[in-house]
Amino acid sequence: MLPKEVIDDIVAKTEIVSVVGERITLVKKGRNFWAVCPFHQDTSPSMSVSNEKRIYKCFSCQESGNVIEFVKKFDNISFNKAIEKIAKFINFDISQYQKKLSTIQNNLLSKIYKLNSEAMSFFKSGLATKDGKSAIEYLKSRNINLQQIDKFNIGYISKQSNLAQHLMDKGFELKDIIESGLGNYDENNKKIKNIFSDRIIFAITDEQNNVIGFSGRKIEDKSERPKYLNTKETEVFQKRKIAYNFLSASKNARIKKEIIILEGYMDVISMCGAGIDNVIALMGTSLSSFHIKLFKTIKDCEVKIFLDGDKPGVEASIKAASLLIANKIKTSIVYNITTNDPDELINQNKKDLVLKMISESIEPLEFVIKQLWKSTDSNNYDSIAKFISLVANFVLSANNQILYDKSLELIQDISKVSKPAIIEIFKSKRNFTTHSNKNESLDEPKNPIDKSFNKSVENKIRGYQNSENAILQELLKSNQHLNYIKKNISDIELKNQDSRHLIQKVLKIYENNIGISSKEMLNKLQSENSPQLNEIIESIINSLDFQMQYSDPLKRLDDAFIKIKERHNEEDIFEIKQQLNKKEITVLEREKLTNTLNARIAMRKKFKLNFLKQGEK
Repeated sequence: MLPKEVIDDIVAKTEIVSVVGERITLVKKGRNFWAVCPFHQDTSPSMSVSNEKRIYKCFSCQESGNVIEFVKKFDNISFNKAIEKIAKFINFDISQYQKKLSTIQNNLLSKIYKLNSEAMSFFKSGLATKDGKSAIEYLKSRNINLQQIDKFNIGYISKQSNLAQHLMDKGFELKDIIESGLGNYDENNKKIKNIFSDRIIFAITDEQNNVIGFSGRKIEDKSERPKYLNTKETEVFQKRKIAYNFLSASKNARIKKEIIILEGYMDVISMCGAGIDNVIALMGTSLSSFHIKLFKTIKDCEVKIFLDGDKPGVEASIKAASLLIANKIKTSIVYNITTNDPDELINQNKKDLVLKMISESIEPLEFVIKQLWKSTDSNNYDSIAKFISLVANFVLSANNQILYDKSLELIQDISKVSKPAIIEIFKSKRNFTTHSNKNESLDEPKNPIDKSFNKSVENKIRGYQNSENAILQELLKSNQHLNYIKKNISDIELKNQDSRHLIQKVLKIYENNIGISSKEMLNKLQSENSPQLNEIIESIINSLDFQMQYSDPLKRLDDAFIKIKERHNEEDIFEIKQQLNKKEITVLEREKLTNTLNARIAMRKKFKLNFLKQGEK
């Protein structure tokens, strides 16, 4: 990373309005510029950009930051890439730093690849041991033969095995073993701890066949340990950038002209064992821009989405299809008529059914309408309106004119609702400007509803994330502001369950161990936590925000609490408006609600005024 003073200099020399204005339309109002927020489904300008303060902030979804944060989020690139773009934009020479950083980065990656390669050999040798027999038997029970074990680099590590010691015996340094995610340092016992123990190990490779990390599965299903344990996020292992089996699948996809997206690596291994070899897995994460770029490297290739047939699988299929269509990639969805995943179907000897479903994959719009209509009451207007609204979410996010035109016809056919009424619901969802018929144009409604409370959980959580993270980070860093946090935490409700759980745990440790240092607290916290929570802690500690030294941590905390309270206020406004829309409320109730609403709106103005005054002190 560039030195902090260099980053500060770049931010200071950059006119944020010019950078943001290159990406979205800005309108000057008073001293600031305003825009429709690009980070949520906004309909009216709710994002303010201040040249004086060099910041932006959306008053609906709460996204905020400096010019680097904006470019990073809008362009969907890393922090360093965002700095490079901005430096180039203002003709700021950072080449002297880039060369040094590039050398350091390449050396680190090379070490991690070598460590992972040696670890893979160690894991594979574990299958040949006495303890490894149980792993072999388990794999056989899942119809994974020796050929597949070798092809997919499957191994095993027993309780007694010591990978970390083996790696050090091979000449690798302790810090590199920790950096690669293959070990953790135990401060109390002054020794390195192995991440994996008594697990079948699956090597994860990238599209160049480098081993980037591992996933361990427990053999005994009755134990309380998590079923799967993955390498923590490292320089090379980032779940959003994993396409398991892509190197092999892409070769077959070029011949078959289609590639199939599955959910997990067990699905891939089972499908390949059945001769269906143009398959990849997303490792349980959402489709990302990284995957889009990979798919575009295969010319004239259709992407088929084949996820679980349960509710989460259906929702993930719809979300993935929307992103693929928006990026002009030919897409279809396998209509999984079962509630099983591909791995289960293959192991139930239902290969013929799997092949039939793949060959009969359907258009995403047809899939969306079929699935959503299942839970719609055709005799209830509210239920039908909800159905149309959900279809509109998919169509508008895909940003495809043909899809829009076709959706109007299909919705009309199945719901028997008139086309003008359908268009009105679309208009309430988003300002959709492209259209084929002027009479059906989706202009912005005169009284747009508050879009900050989209039904999507992702949008609801988005506004809290930075603020919740800030509180947790400062609490993990130091106990300096412990009393301040304890005093204010009871006034707010944290939406993220993991953040809430970790903050409660940290406060309890401090309460039960008077005088304990932050370092001792962190060790105690990690020793008491589940592997999943420890992964979260590790990702926080390794994050850029955690490592940055803020000049005024107390102000950072204060801002975080204010933002969360502001969001609570917006939720109250939305809830009151919903209540006021009900016909059955009495005059007295309406008057009471209106008074409460006015008080909340006054509070909103106070929050907004505080933002505009930021940096003036």
